[in-house]
Amino acid sequence: MLNAETDSLQKKALAMAEGRSADLHMKWVLQTLTAAGLNPQAHVLDFGAGVGHLLRGLKEQGLNNLMGADLLAPPADLRVLWKQADLNNFPTQELKQKFDWVVGVEVIEHLENPRNMIRTMVEMTKPGGHILVTTPNVESLRSILSFIVRGHFVDFLDSSYPAHITPVLTLDLKRIVWECGLEIIRLEYSGRGAIPGLTKWNWQQISGSLLKGKRFSDHVLLVARKSR
Repeated sequence: MLNAETDSLQKKALAMAEGRSADLHMKWVLQTLTAAGLNPQAHVLDFGAGVGHLLRGLKEQGLNNLMGADLLAPPADLRVLWKQADLNNFPTQELKQKFDWVVGVEVIEHLENPRNMIRTMVEMTKPGGHILVTTPNVESLRSILSFIVRGHFVDFLDSSYPAHITPVLTLDLKRIVWECGLEIIRLEYSGRGAIPGLTKWNWQQISGSLLKGKRFSDHVLLVARKSR
């Protein structure tokens, strides 16, 4: 049971996040799933589904075996299965090994325990299934400079609190999935990164897309497979 202070912080975090990730993330994830050969009959769980933006994109691609999970209530216009619960303490009993894909788009930074989140996702993944996670890249030049100057990574300043509470390094992601016995299939950076102090511009615009990778990308994506 949440105490009053924790409940208040979660409500504030939800209001800040508005349950939605940027279109860039959604396109990136949809492209990744398509490239991975996502079967139209696959069972997919959007863990931290928010207002259902990704689920809508998957429905448009012809997928029907979809489910969302979030502290938010399901959108009235989105007809998919939905589990409303605290993602920090998500009940998995009825959902163990139910999904071919469990996807967490810009979720892990909102939760208290990244290892618990990945373990929860893995628990609900079928043998041979996959998890996909994206999160802010705290190892970009912009984020590192923010840490040096302000004492916080760029997406974890006071203006992002309490929505963003847990920065996760790429090495952390790798270690967590290894601890869970997963095989890393894909690890990549968004290829789009804002320039410090000039955030309307990005490194790719000024370099003709030559500057990319870890230091010049605002987000990181990881796909891992659960062994049979």
